[in-house]
Amino acid sequence: MARSRSSGSARIPALMGYRVTSWLGRVGLAAAFLLQALSLIDSSWAQPGPFWPLRGVPASFVFGLLEGLRYLTMVIDVLGVALLFVPGSTAVGALMLSGTAFVTLLVEVFVVGGDAVSPLLLFIAGAALTTRRRRELIAIWRFHSRAHRPPPLVAARPR
Repeated sequence: MARSRSSGSARIPALMGYRVTSWLGRVGLAAAFLLQALSLIDSSWAQPGPFWPLRGVPASFVFGLLEGLRYLTMVIDVLGVALLFVPGSTAVGALMLSGTAFVTLLVEVFVVGGDAVSPLLLFIAGAALTTRRRRELIAIWRFHSRAHRPPPLVAARPR
């Protein structure tokens, strides 16, 4: 039996719409995280917050640690944004971005005491993209675990 061409061609606009919305979502998420990284450049986490002063911990150590964490967050944000546009690693980039948004959220709530709405929204958006692309993470995990498994002949050999 011959297949009708109409059923295959009906999927093309739907697939094109999915691709356009996928790219627009990734571009919007990338722009939001780059804006967060730019705002982290201007701000400083080395300020007294609601749980300050800590007893027995020197202030220079804590402030240095917080500033280092802020710079690490900016670097991971930029790397995660770059991974959003690499085929096959979109989920890894989104996972990195949602992790940095979670760290930023914790710092804003517990250390600095600032507004936590934007890191919360960025965390939710990154987690949503990670959930949407979870099959990429599963494929990476299967490829990784397959590389560490012994070959079947070596495993079945009697001793």
